[in-house]
Amino acid sequence: MAQKSPTLQTAAMNYWVLKANPGSYRYEDELHPLREENWGHVVAAQGPAPGDRIFLWASAPALHLAGLGIAISPNHREAGEYVLRVRYLTAQLAYRPTLRELKAYPRLAGAHFLQRARYGTAYPLTPEQGKELYRIVVGANPEAAVWEQDVAVEPMRDVDAEASEGRLTLVTHLIRERNPQQARRKKEAFVERHGALFCEACGETHLKYGNLAARIFEVHHLRPLSASKREVKTCLDDLAVLCPNCHRAIHRTDPFLTVAAFARRLRNAAATSAKSTRKSPVDSEARSPARRSSKP
Repeated sequence: MAQKSPTLQTAAMNYWVLKANPGSYRYEDELHPLREENWGHVVAAQGPAPGDRIFLWASAPALHLAGLGIAISPNHREAGEYVLRVRYLTAQLAYRPTLRELKAYPRLAGAHFLQRARYGTAYPLTPEQGKELYRIVVGANPEAAVWEQDVAVEPMRDVDAEASEGRLTLVTHLIRERNPQQARRKKEAFVERHGALFCEACGETHLKYGNLAARIFEVHHLRPLSASKREVKTCLDDLAVLCPNCHRAIHRTDPFLTVAAFARRLRNAAATSAKSTRKSPVDSEARSPARRSSKP
């Protein structure tokens, strides 16, 4: 029986953050699943080692997570410098957690890569920090679940089932852990009831996104999970479907607005904008074509 390549085996999978300057390394162009890249100046006393999980970070001025990868060769000297070969597992993340957001997570307190005064390329994470960071990434980017064995997700029993959430560990803009399977069930139930996905705040429909609608629309918790210090039970009726813009906007309101209140704010803003852009009679007259005089 053929053995697996030893370059992907390690006694214990560790977690690392590799930093790159976005001015000289454009993640949006370079990150492609399964692409391999040599990272230079990776100096660390022990590792990274083959099989270690890699978080890819964009340093200042961006200061956000960009993608995920895995180390596929030992950290070694090549042409006079330390080199680590990394295999990328994702494209650039659609939602990229920022330095400010990540600092709000207690389990990431003390993580070296979040200390802006530090300089270097490779930063080790504790197992707890690595799993926490992975939960945050996958919570906002379900398609980035490339290390599924690292975070267990309880399956849904049926459409009306409840899911345990809020383990103080997930989506950066939602603060607490999300269950991706529950989001899928909510969207399925929403389509069954309404015929299609649409934003319950602004009314944006699936027509704008076509076949991508199921991946674009997001599920919002009507009761903020951050308000609870323990796990909570969430039913599908506790969830709403929102477009990405409204979802992020709601989570930036202070005090936190309900979907209904946010929808009213959008309607009021639209009405105010319409009034302000409506032409005055004088302006309309000035811009209209010259009228022929009715006098002889």
